Amino acid sequence: MLRKKQSDLFGELRTVQGQERLERDATATRRSELKRQVLKEAHVVFATLSQSGHETLSGISLSGKAGRDKRSLQNGREAQSGERFDAVVIDEAAQALETATLVPLQLLASGGQLVLVGDPKQLPATVLSQLAAKQGLERSLFERLQLAGHRVSLLETQYRMHPAICAFPSKQVGNLPACVGVRFSRCFCRVAGLG
Repeated sequence: MLRKKQSDLFGELRTVQGQERLERDATATRRSELKRQVLKEAHVVFATLSQSGHETLSGISLSGKAGRDKRSLQNGREAQSGERFDAVVIDEAAQALETATLVPLQLLASGGQLVLVGDPKQLPATVLSQLAAKQGLERSLFERLQLAGHRVSLLETQYRMHPAICAFPSKQVGNLPACVGVRFSRCFCRVAGLG
């Protein structure tokens, strides 16, 4: 009798665990559908280099974009994909390894614009493997394009840094963008108790 009860309890436990698994799968599917819907309606999407290769972004059909179907390489084979972004902007591109910048390029529409933003005089792209460095993989795409003669524009006005912070490197290094820009009293939000 005790064995029968134990067997019944284990059977009930397996049933409940199976139901929980089905509910988890349904929730994950719904969450994925909602993410894709948000992305379809977005005009701008921000992502890290590696996150731009996430399955959520692969194959989405973006509303308001050019209506041409694009092809992309996914999992080693050519696959039909949704429409792509008209522009891809990569910030801190002078610090990013060239191979890492290739990840978001899969989302760029044919004929789209690639904008690389970065300062080649700051930290360079870093690769730890000596073998990779010998193969030229320590270079950023920004540096490679700059060395190939592509036009690089220097920021003439510093908008991202408070003028008091910007003054020191400007004096020490020289040849840096002017520390004017926007009125910072309007840029920073003031939170009570935090200054």
